[in-house]
Amino acid sequence: MEVKIESGIPLPQRKVRGYNRSPYWDLLKQLKVGDSFLYPIKSSESSTRTQISRAKKVYCPGIKLSYKLEGDNMIRVWRRA
Repeated sequence: MEVKIESGIPLPQRKVRGYNRSPYWDLLKQLKVGDSFLYPIKSSESSTRTQISRAKKVYCPGIKLSYKLEGDNMIRVWRRA
């Protein structure tokens, strides 16, 4: 079989993930320095921190956050700067 370069073939559409964005990510944009909110832990503390960090990078990359475990199933998230 001969391999050849072809042009003019359209790219496939990107698939959109089938989930709704969490309302918590909108809170990140509204936080002022010193403000905080509670975020529920769904599977583990480390995976929840990772979710929050990824959302921060996407929705408001210029801010800094701190986290603290509160109880067994919540993490408090503060805006530092």
